[in-house]
Amino acid sequence: MTLLVAGEEAKTDPHYPFRTDWANTSLPWYQLKPGEFPPYHSDHRVSGVLIAANFYHRSGTFRTSNGELVDFTMPPFGTVYHLNAEAELRDVPLGTFFLFFLHQDEHGAFTRVATMQDEYSMLAGHGFTYRLDEATPEKLKVTKQKKSDTDKPNVGTNELLVDAATRVWKGDQRIALGDLKPGDDLLINLTGQNPRHCSDVWVGAETHQHVTDAQRKKHATFLKERGLPAWIDRVDGKKVTVTLFASDRANMQAFLKNEGIDPAHWAKEQRSMQMAVADQTLRTYNPPVDNQRSTWLEVLPAPTDCYGCSGERWVIEPNLLLEGFRPGRIVRLFVHGGWKVEDMPFGEGIYEHGFEPNDDIAELYPYRTDALNQHLPWYQPKAGAFPPDHSAHRIGGELVAIDAAKRTGRFHSDRSGTLVDFALPPYGSVLHLGAEAELTDVPLGTHCWFDLHQDAKGAFTRAAVVSDDYTELTIRRLTYRVDEVDQVAGRLRVACQIPQIKNYQDVMITPPDVGRCELTVDAKTRIWKGEQQVKLSDLVAGDLLLANRTTLTSTSQGTCTDLWVGADTHKAVSERQRLKHRALVKAAGMPALIDAIDGKKLTILFIAGLREDFPPLLDGDPWGKPVFVWHCDDLLQRQGEVDKMGLNNHTPELNTAGTYGCSGIRWVIETQKPEIYAKGQVIRVFKEGWPLPADSTAPAAPAK
Repeated sequence: MTLLVAGEEAKTDPHYPFRTDWANTSLPWYQLKPGEFPPYHSDHRVSGVLIAANFYHRSGTFRTSNGELVDFTMPPFGTVYHLNAEAELRDVPLGTFFLFFLHQDEHGAFTRVATMQDEYSMLAGHGFTYRLDEATPEKLKVTKQKKSDTDKPNVGTNELLVDAATRVWKGDQRIALGDLKPGDDLLINLTGQNPRHCSDVWVGAETHQHVTDAQRKKHATFLKERGLPAWIDRVDGKKVTVTLFASDRANMQAFLKNEGIDPAHWAKEQRSMQMAVADQTLRTYNPPVDNQRSTWLEVLPAPTDCYGCSGERWVIEPNLLLEGFRPGRIVRLFVHGGWKVEDMPFGEGIYEHGFEPNDDIAELYPYRTDALNQHLPWYQPKAGAFPPDHSAHRIGGELVAIDAAKRTGRFHSDRSGTLVDFALPPYGSVLHLGAEAELTDVPLGTHCWFDLHQDAKGAFTRAAVVSDDYTELTIRRLTYRVDEVDQVAGRLRVACQIPQIKNYQDVMITPPDVGRCELTVDAKTRIWKGEQQVKLSDLVAGDLLLANRTTLTSTSQGTCTDLWVGADTHKAVSERQRLKHRALVKAAGMPALIDAIDGKKLTILFIAGLREDFPPLLDGDPWGKPVFVWHCDDLLQRQGEVDKMGLNNHTPELNTAGTYGCSGIRWVIETQKPEIYAKGQVIRVFKEGWPLPADSTAPAAPAK
């Protein structure tokens, strides 16, 4: 193998029929393929500091040496290597420096992580340690050594930067920098940007072994609780061939040995295991219910020179061949009879405990979504109809201009900064501070999420929903919990959590954290607690936050414009916005679409951005009382004269469940002038007792 050195042209290496970081620059990069483990060295390696991690989606963000931000996801076979052992994203502190082994996504960007390794793992994995020569409060002078090379034990000298935040460990105890002595063997992890400094230093071979063993045990416990992940290579009758995921064969062999599992022997004995359906993020649906008792039949050879493959390939036969047992699908295997098959922690499971919609099944959608069905066209909105959920293309960006009368606006899209113009159709809604709102309620400069459909020219400009970060968090029932406040750096390190929940024993439990991230603050950030604005120094570990921020750029995750502290504050802020919008709707009338006309009967569906907020606004059906109706244009502006009607019926919602902008409330009302209405038309409805507009006697407008 020929390595590329500085100033030298890349060489051709016949061992690899694809481009690598050091050779074959004229060849294309290896492309990930379904059901195929990528070969070693097919990746592009980039180093950076982890600044955000989503544990459930196996995704995150890191900052490279030049300050660029890279969003990444981990394929099912992707692995984390931390403290020289396999790990999960949840095991890794934010701010840790990693080497990321990346493959290209469908857009050609290097965002798919085959594996990621911290500095400790890269040193220990290659047999290196640092021998301390001299220690000062600012730096450690060390000699890099490889003890296996007895003839040339010393590789070179280095200086490692340290500061007051550097943690030094010996055994289980944290010691002072001043306790270090010349000759100590050190392993480290790094953090920071140009120059990096030591976040942690571990002293002595016994400490190194202890730290690695502890991480291995932690990961082993995680696997036993959730089952060994694998994908299905093929299905032959009821025989299912699976290949297990792991960082490498040696780690899987060590794990199986520690658990007393002998695959070849157990296959000969045709022992049983439990197999449960999982998804691409390795989360299971409902393991105690949908697992299938399966018979171990055979052990087959598996590749060992590729990322994520354990080297273990088994043939098993489930009692029943479930829908999820298909080639390319993911399963979890509870191999040992002593492993309990239990529900995943609340929030982590996909079926009975999901805190977010299950949107990873391609067959659910006969159109393209952001995550699925790239080969299908996008859903095209239809006049007078509510578009289905997940049919829009979501783009994040900073709101920079609005025209309230025309229900239009403009935003800078995340990362690229591209200017995008958008318009709200009649069913389009704005969500702000956890409640429905108007465009004028959202301050310019606020980062929002835009769920967009295509216009007649194919551009994504029709906004089904515009929602700020605060609302996105409340919809997903997430809050930030402060872990660390760094006033000097203007940074909060926070964990993302979901609320407490009762388990099956009717006991309140705290679910595990969903993820971690950094929030940036500056002198302009407003921090609210109750009705009062407080200082950054008033925040303490454990505070619960909701936030709005500015746009995401190529080098920034956005700066918080506002932070709201505490559950009582969050409740009050959302309720204030909710009441504000409720008063506006009562003054302007409830918007609705005419779904059908049958003689004098109009079937209408009310428009609402948040279904759960609409019934209190409606405040019951007006049986025996009149309602007052106006025509509207597509900008929801009233036209024509008021039409006094009566409520005929409140009917089931039917096929509009799971759509954008629909309240789910369907009325049948009766008019004496059906000729002036049309299916798909927009109207506004007033209940008796609501103040009617002053122009309620204008001449009637005919149906279009």
